[in-house]
Amino acid sequence: MKNKGLRRGRPYGLRYAAGFFLVLYAAWFAACDDFGGSVEWITYSIVYHANDGSNRTEIFTHRYGTSHYIRENMFFGHDVPFLGWAGSPRGDRVFDEGDPVQRLATSAGQTINLYAMWDGFIVTFDVNGGFGNSPRPMLGSGGVTLPPGTGFFKAGHVFAGWNATAGGSEGFLEFEVTEDITLFAVWEPVFGELVTIAFNVNGGEGNTPSITRNAGASVRLPNDDGLSKAGHVFAGWSKTSDGSTDILLAGSSFPLVENMTLYAMWALRFTVVFHANGGTGDVPQGTGTTDVGVTLPYGGGFSRPGYYFAGWNTMANGAGEGFVPGQNFVPDPPVGNVTLYAVWNPVVAFFVVEFNLNGGPGTVPYPKAGGAGFPITLPLLENGFVGWNTMADGTGDFQTSPFEPTENVTLYAVWE
Repeated sequence: MKNKGLRRGRPYGLRYAAGFFLVLYAAWFAACDDFGGSVEWITYSIVYHANDGSNRTEIFTHRYGTSHYIRENMFFGHDVPFLGWAGSPRGDRVFDEGDPVQRLATSAGQTINLYAMWDGFIVTFDVNGGFGNSPRPMLGSGGVTLPPGTGFFKAGHVFAGWNATAGGSEGFLEFEVTEDITLFAVWEPVFGELVTIAFNVNGGEGNTPSITRNAGASVRLPNDDGLSKAGHVFAGWSKTSDGSTDILLAGSSFPLVENMTLYAMWALRFTVVFHANGGTGDVPQGTGTTDVGVTLPYGGGFSRPGYYFAGWNTMANGAGEGFVPGQNFVPDPPVGNVTLYAVWNPVVAFFVVEFNLNGGPGTVPYPKAGGAGFPITLPLLENGFVGWNTMADGTGDFQTSPFEPTENVTLYAVWE
């Protein structure tokens, strides 16, 4: 029997005795390099889900049976840390970024879903009887700023914030998130005039939405979320742009009595450089704001031989403005940076001066103590007293008042 060449896609028969045929069919296998030549790889897909309510996904295709690495997090813009990848939206972590995998798929053409794990919680929103588009779910942990009442409405009512219960009467625009939660819109019936409070960032960057409520209602003033000003920190709100009225703190309750604008208040951030000014050791550094200031440090951690720390001064020679340790310091006029110099006073050594009548009449004076900058007055004697000398025979140095001793010494009375 002689075999003939196989033809693609057609059966081929081998003649048997008695007129029978054995029919052979072509067999096809998943393409791989073992066959050589040009092949088309069979693939599978991994879908990476943002898993924060945004419905964002990223799809990557891999060759079936080959090794590759789990992708790094490609979803950014969140305020909570990324923890890894899970097999379900609220499942346990199964992969870290960059983990090597080889046989993740169990069959060709399979789709595998991986979900980003975040160190935060999902906040969903229910317009609670309103109409329009509910805010998209958000990811958060701890104190978060909630969306304003834009994109949805309720006839005859005004949006007053969000509450953890559908029947809650108090609305919040800031909320402490500690678990996955659904927040419900709070609606207040419109009674008479509506009042709007607008917010001016007053030289800063960002935007804070206005709030409209019934006249006489109270609102909680927003914080600085999304606001900034170079070299400054947010200090609250004021009815005047120059802060000449009272500063209203973020989160405080504010009554709406008329349409008005509140202005962001910005405190200058400054740095105090503490100069040891001849001393050695660890000199502290301080950063503060003009509305809080910096507490000036004491002299712990640095020193100067023969001197003691006496405070701080705006000039190295001590001729500027002086400040005491523990004082709250704010530059005047306010500037971005200021240097304060350590003030050092010499340590005064006190010496004892004793007196010897040297055979003369009277009562021996009591000893006195003095030193540099602290002179003593020498006592006067009568009945022929000439003066005080460092030697009993008068051949030493005569000392007169005021006398600053430089060592412990005995002075002898000299007589006529």
